[in-house]
Amino acid sequence: MSVAETFQTARLEGEKLAPEHLQALRTLHRDPEMMRGLGGVRSDVETSRYLSRNLHHWATYGFGVWMLRLKGGDRTIGRVALRWLSTESIHDVEIGFAFLPTHWGRGFATESAQFCLDVARTDLELQTLIGITTPENSASQRVLSKLGLFHECDTIVEKTPCFLFRSRW
Repeated sequence: MSVAETFQTARLEGEKLAPEHLQALRTLHRDPEMMRGLGGVRSDVETSRYLSRNLHHWATYGFGVWMLRLKGGDRTIGRVALRWLSTESIHDVEIGFAFLPTHWGRGFATESAQFCLDVARTDLELQTLIGITTPENSASQRVLSKLGLFHECDTIVEKTPCFLFRSRW
């Protein structure tokens, strides 16, 4: 099943991740503040691998990462995603979002993640959806709660203690 490759919200435009987004991803992944809760700053090699993995995800599942910019803008300010997360104890579709710090606190994460939530429910007809945050990332926890996800348990993802949130539908 495939979903919209582009979308618009009240203030944002999203487009399916593409090879042309490599430089924008490098900019995002080099920002230490943005990447603090996402495993740390990524090298260019790690960012290239991230791009490759997520392009493969789109090709395999028909959904994945969307790059985001302000409506009418040309600069990437963040990304939002629906993607399969498989670990030793988890095999679910995860909702994720990340923005440059200059765009924090303005509701963009909730706005773009709501699009993903709607896709998960309506287009993908998922029975559940998860979100993963580090314990100190209270902003992301608030976004997941606003979307109707609840803290289900504590878990470990890639050797990092995390909170696992789950949808209520």
